[in-house]
Amino acid sequence: MAERLSVYGIYSWKILEELDLNIDDVFEHLVNIVSELAAVRGGDIPGQVDGGMFQGYLWGDNGTREIFHSIDEMNHWLNKRLQLINKEIDLRLYPLVLCHLDICRRNIKLMEDN
Repeated sequence: MAERLSVYGIYSWKILEELDLNIDDVFEHLVNIVSELAAVRGGDIPGQVDGGMFQGYLWGDNGTREIFHSIDEMNHWLNKRLQLINKEIDLRLYPLVLCHLDICRRNIKLMEDN
């Protein structure tokens, strides 16, 4: 089992991947958390809550290498890459919501109070 991790001495947790839990023990709780994330509406600036360039699977090995200041800028970045397969996307019609693009057991931490 993993040792408890502490971030700035404030949070203490165990990594879900290393706990011996029945999937039913956490499934409903995770569904509620993901639903709450999707309910958090952003403004008109896409990206991480704390700012910065996009990173993760969707954005490639090196991230976007630029910071988007609008949905139009993000659309342009995506469409520039989609030109290779003669496709296009327009995300301006959709609201920005908070989401987690890498939900897996190694990225879910269980706090002391569960």
